[in-house]
Amino acid sequence: MNPFESIPIGDHGAEVTRLGMGGVFISGRGSADGRDAAPAYDTSLATIAKAHEVGIKYFDTAPLYGNGISEKRYGKVLGRYPRDSFVLSSKVGRVLVPDEADPGEWEMDSIAHLTAKFDLSRDGIMRALEEGLERSGLDHVDILYLHDPDVEDMEDEAIATAFPTMIELREQGVVKAIGCGMNQWQMPGRFIERFDLDIILLAGRYTLQNSDRRPLQLRNPCGTGSGRPAGVQLRAGGASVDRQGPRPEARLRRTRCRHEGGGAPVPACAPGSGFSDTWGCDPGAGGPERRANPCRNP
Repeated sequence: MNPFESIPIGDHGAEVTRLGMGGVFISGRGSADGRDAAPAYDTSLATIAKAHEVGIKYFDTAPLYGNGISEKRYGKVLGRYPRDSFVLSSKVGRVLVPDEADPGEWEMDSIAHLTAKFDLSRDGIMRALEEGLERSGLDHVDILYLHDPDVEDMEDEAIATAFPTMIELREQGVVKAIGCGMNQWQMPGRFIERFDLDIILLAGRYTLQNSDRRPLQLRNPCGTGSGRPAGVQLRAGGASVDRQGPRPEARLRRTRCRHEGGGAPVPACAPGSGFSDTWGCDPGAGGPERRANPCRNP
């Protein structure tokens, strides 16, 4: 699989490279497994620039990532390049409000201390998109995800207001593709039975370890991305970094035996892994020196 190959997402002109860059780590947060400390400001900016330099042209962010900092840093770096040289996705479902418990400003990023709250109303969807663009200084996002409606069981709100608003934005040409990003595959499976979604972003719930998964059949079979492939999860000494906690070691051994028995290490199998409906992966960021060779085995 060529990580820098561009493939279409949906029918409205969106294309992404198979390997994308996630926006959590560059927002100043450390890795979920505790292995990597939060990067310095200059390192975050250099990582974004290096990713673009080596051929990654798909970048993902969200208001939640650093409470606006990820959007701000992406805009600072990507704003230097022609807008048609990269694809940007962001997320709606949360809006940012002043953090009354910790007022102040992040001086390096020139952004107030903010905190996120869920809002899946039509006004909330529009506000999240518009304010995110204001923070980044970019004129549009290409792909728009509904973010984490499973966290507070907001499936009804997603169906009633969020997705209809996002479909309208796609029909108006404001965005080129829509989908959802969350921490399970079951709810997205129900959404794609109701709505014409272009893409699904799964954070570590559709991996070699998930033997109970079923295919997510989108209208366009190239529209499922894995936010944390098993190759990333298995780097932490056999522990998963997903939000449900570590996988049992016995289950990890079964995963290794099932795939390494064929002569290939699990990290090599993970991004492709035979998922016929998976187009690529978004493993986050580990600094510019790791971006120079993003496909090496851990």
